[in-house]
Parts: sequence; C-alpha cells; structure tokens
Amino acid sequence: MSARLISLFVGSALCGAFLLSNATVERGVPGPDNVFGVGELLLGSPPPPDSDNDGFDDAVEAHVGTDPLDACPDDPTDDAWPPDIVIDTVVDIFDALTFLPAFPSAEGGPHYSQRLDFSPDGVIDTFDAITFLNHFPSACTP
Repeated sequence: MSARLISLFVGSALCGAFLLSNATVERGVPGPDNVFGVGELLLGSPPPPDSDNDGFDDAVEAHVGTDPLDACPDDPTDDAWPPDIVIDTVVDIFDALTFLPAFPSAEGGPHYSQRLDFSPDGVIDTFDAITFLNHFPSACTP
C-alpha cells in the first residue's frame, strides 16, 4: 500500500497534546500473510545538513563565516567551530568576553557582529546567548 497523509494527535501527561498534520506513514509492503510489517513514520522535513557534524547546520556556518566542512580549528586562522570565537579549540571565558559586548545588538548597530549571530536573524539576542552557553565550557579535538 502506498503512503498516505494523516493527521495525528500525540500527547502525554508530561507534554500535553500536539497536532501533527500531514505526517506521512509508510506502511511498507505486506508480507505473505497480507499483514504489514515494520513501517516508517516521517514527521515533517529532515533536519538541515550539518556536513561536519559539529552541531551547527551548514546554513548557520555560512552565515557566521565558519567552515561547514571542518568541525574543529586546526590552527588560529581556521575558523571552524561557531562557538569557538577566539579560534583556540575551547569555548571558555575568552569566548564569552568576546560575545558579551555584542549582546544584545542588531544588524547595523555598532556592536553587532554577524560572526556571533548563531540564529541567523540579524540580531544577537537570547537565542544566540543560549546557543553559545550550550557549548560553554567545552572543547573540540582537531
């Protein structure tokens, strides 16, 4: 049987109820007993590509100017990992001190830096701070 579009209600005591519309249910091919076996439930679009698997999708890395094919800097000129602002393979106080003067700011303002706009929307706000703090402190291995 071919895939069909359905609407699903998914809920739990912890997270409430959510309406997922246009979910695709692929039931697979029926077996010899005419019963469907393992299928696949596809909800929405696949996540955007993250070619270097560093947790930042390629579009974000293009926006902030880091290398989307390199997860960790090999030298001080290799801007590869978005939260590593000072390019030394660690996210530490030096990166935080570079981030803080730009928070909050907007494109066109004196403190705005596209390099720090991790949620490419033209503003450095709470979303960007949360993204940065999710990696603070941490390190990567070249």
